[in-house]
Amino acid sequence: MWVDRLNFSNTVPVYSSMIVAVHDLNLAYRYADTVVVLNRGKMEGYGKTCDILTPDCIRSVYGVDSFAVENEFGKFIVPFRARSPG
Repeated sequence: MWVDRLNFSNTVPVYSSMIVAVHDLNLAYRYADTVVVLNRGKMEGYGKTCDILTPDCIRSVYGVDSFAVENEFGKFIVPFRARSPG
């Protein structure tokens, strides 16, 4: 599976950096240490992934309510209700 390619942490030097554009929030939530969230070309948030990809940020940018889950399968953001724009 292509996601397995992201599981290379044991082969990348500890002090390495990568800049990756990801539109799948679950991939960012699971693998990124730091994120930048853009909303219509403007920065909505920057910092530690768990501090930025919050239900408030996701509601503001994407217009959906969500919650985060962590279990034996990984970390996930679960959207559950679309909100009206505005």
